[in-house]
Parts: sequence; structure tokens; C-alpha cells
Amino acid sequence: MWNKKGIVIDPGYDFVQNFYEEGYSIGDINAVIVTHTHPDHDDELNTILTLVEEWNQARQAQRATSGNEDKSLYIDLFLNEGAYRKYNNWLYANKIKITKIFLLQSSRWDKKSGDSSKGAEDPDPVLSLKHRYNLEIETIPAWHDELIDTHSSVGLIFKLYEGVIDTDPKCRIGITGDTEYYDKIQNKYKDVDILVAHLGDIKFREILSYAKAARGRVMLDDFVSSWCDFKGLDKKYLYESFWHYIIKQDLYGIDPEKLPGIEEHPSKSAQIEQLAKDIKQNDKDAIIRDFTKYSVPAGFQYFYKNHLGLNGLFNLYTTFLKSLNRAPNKEKLFIIGELPEELQSYRHVLACLLDEYNIKQMKCKCLTGDIGLTIGLPTTGIFYGDIKDRKHPEFAVRCMKCNQNNEYVSGEKKDGDNMVYLPHYHSINKIDEIPLKACQNRIAWLCTKHHASGPPFAKFQYFLKPDLRSVCWDDF
Repeated sequence: MWNKKGIVIDPGYDFVQNFYEEGYSIGDINAVIVTHTHPDHDDELNTILTLVEEWNQARQAQRATSGNEDKSLYIDLFLNEGAYRKYNNWLYANKIKITKIFLLQSSRWDKKSGDSSKGAEDPDPVLSLKHRYNLEIETIPAWHDELIDTHSSVGLIFKLYEGVIDTDPKCRIGITGDTEYYDKIQNKYKDVDILVAHLGDIKFREILSYAKAARGRVMLDDFVSSWCDFKGLDKKYLYESFWHYIIKQDLYGIDPEKLPGIEEHPSKSAQIEQLAKDIKQNDKDAIIRDFTKYSVPAGFQYFYKNHLGLNGLFNLYTTFLKSLNRAPNKEKLFIIGELPEELQSYRHVLACLLDEYNIKQMKCKCLTGDIGLTIGLPTTGIFYGDIKDRKHPEFAVRCMKCNQNNEYVSGEKKDGDNMVYLPHYHSINKIDEIPLKACQNRIAWLCTKHHASGPPFAKFQYFLKPDLRSVCWDDF
């Protein structure tokens, strides 16, 4: 939400339900952005367009009976090339209420060579929307294959302005979208104030890439042994299942083309055949030896295909931190998104680890992008936090307990003061991220001043109401 305009980005699975449960309605949407056409990013675009039409039909009936002059709801669409091609028939249907369609294009890129301008003339990456939304959108290349094509996925940088004539943005927000790590990506996002980085998944080979070969074999052996430690089950079958899973998930084998300077490295198909042979012979030592030999070569950092993964996320984060050295008085926020649901309540661990890595530099906070996380952006006339605080924070995070009944949604005003105070928002260093393992593996954000004294406190004295998306006090 910016300049009283609501912008939806990548409405994937269950978006509408989550949107309603956060207290919004279809009438709050002014624009929809789609960065690429995988269903977890565009599944409910059709639903939104349908609900907009139903909303307008209801308003038309209301106008006829009450004489209300409310206008119909129209929305803008910002689509990457793949989404435009996918939804082309929908976009020009008579009943679809669309004001304007914007095509989001970054420079086409050649993944094999890394040349981001090969194949086409670079379009203008900046879309100025100052008169419409008081912002500009810059498109960033995203290395993420779609079903429709392999080059049109985009990341985004939003430059937010308070006025049309302003030249310096009030805030810069970057969203990587789904993308694998590439050499120039960290420089694209290093100067934003808030960065939403999409993890995608964590591959075991990424963890092994930080270990030496001998240590890697021990780690792998321990992991397989613990994974297969089930009483009463055939361990041989479990071992075979595990290694077949590794092959299926493309965790085994480095593409020789990605290993410059290394000669006589067998092809990827030859590596897979060797591993399959080891599995068939049930030779665990050979499996571990060949896996670590070919999947984690010495001095080679593995990056997950099509997503940032663990290594890409960490590289992006370290560059993001270094940019604070040039602006020591600024605050920054790093949000980890696109987390695999298999992590469940452990989704927050990555954010905790990155915060520990950054323990000496309190000007940057790392959080988990999850349902309920609400960020207050720097806005003239709005004061976040306690009125007694002398310093106005650049960014603020909403405490779920401070505002459990939404009594502060519109803010507070003091006599003779035009400032709007939002006491349920707190500076980034006064917020704790706490997993609630007993409550559908949800995450809560609680202020350290009033409500968060550590995970044990939250575990036993808070519970989550899924229907209200609110943290409530429990006196049992």
C-alpha cells in the first residue's frame, strides 16, 4: 500500500483467502503485478479479475437502489512477457475491468554465456508511474525458466516518492522474484532499503559445498544414517530410496561445463550412471565417495538452478550489508521469501542465522516473509512507535499483540498535532520473530518492549487464531 493505492504482487495459491483474513477486501486492490507464470505466483490472478467484476456488479445494484455515485472499480495490470502471453484472451474480455496493461521487460539474457543483452535490444528498465502511484518500477533480470519461455521472468525495484515533483525517493524496495544467483545480481539490489529475497529451496549439496571432501563424507554418512534410522523397516530399501531421490531431484553431479579448467571430469550422465551402479550394488562407501567427489569438487561453490538457494541468498545478503558502510546512518531490512513449506516452523532459522552473522551491525534486520508480517514505510505525517521515543524509525514492524483487535489501524491523533501516531508499530530492533510451533507452524512478530521475552514465553502464553490472524493472550 502506497499513496493510498493497493498493489498486489504475484497472487499465488490461497492469496484471496489470506488477503481477506488480513482484513482487506477486493476494493483495496488498484494494481496487480505478475513477475512470472508459475502457479505459486499467478494462480489467483483469474480469481481477482473475476471478483473485481462481481464487486462492480454489486456496486451497480447498490447505486440503483441508493443513488450512490460510487464509481466502478478498475485495476492496472503489470505483467511480464510470459504472463501477457498466457492471459492474453482474458485481458481483452468485455467484462474485465482493466484500466491499463503494462509490460514488464528486462534485458533478455543468455544464461549459458551470462550476457544479459544478447538476443535483443535492451528495453528501458524503468517505468515511471509518478502521476498514477507516486512511484517508479525498475525491472531486473531474473534467471528463472517459465513454461512459456526461458527469458522473461523479472525482479523488481520500487522507488517510492511522496510527491510527483520529488526527485529523491523516500524508500527503495527490491524483490528478487524467483531467480538463480548470477554474478551481477548483488549489484542490482545493493542500494535498496528493503530487499525481499526469494530462497526457493535448500539443497543438501549446498551445505556440503562448505565442507572438505573428508568432512563431507562424514556429514553425508551421518545424514543418511539418521534419515534411515527407522526400526522394523528394511534399511537397504530406505537407502536405495534416498539415493534415487537424490538423482530425481538433480542433487547429484556437477555439469562439466560449469567447471572451467578441470579436465577429465566425466559427463553428468556418466556421473549419474556411476551413482546408480553404486546404489544397485548397495555399496554405501562407494556412494558417499562418488557423491562427494563429483557433486562437491574442491573450491567450487554450488548454486541452485532456477532459485537463489542457500549460497545465492548468503552472497546477496553479504553484499547488502556492505552497502551500509557507505551510509552508516541508514536502516535496512532483509526479508527472506519463497521458503519451502517442508521447513515448517523452522522457516525462521535462516533469518536468525543471518542476524547472528550481522550481530555487530544493528542497522540491518533480517526477517522471514510470512503471512502477517506488516512493514511500516517512511511517510511524512506518520510516527511509528511510542510517542515518548525521541527518534522516528525509518522502518517499523507491526507487533501482532499490540494491535490484536485492530484498534490502532487508523492511528491516533493528539490535540493540536497533525501527526498520526501508530504505537503498534516498532523499530526493527525492537521486534522479535517467534515461531509458534503448536499453531499451524505460524510465525509471530512481537515487540520486545511489551510482549516478547523469548520463545519459551511465546510458546506457552500465546496462541494464534487462524481465522483472525491475531495473537491472543491465554491465561491457562
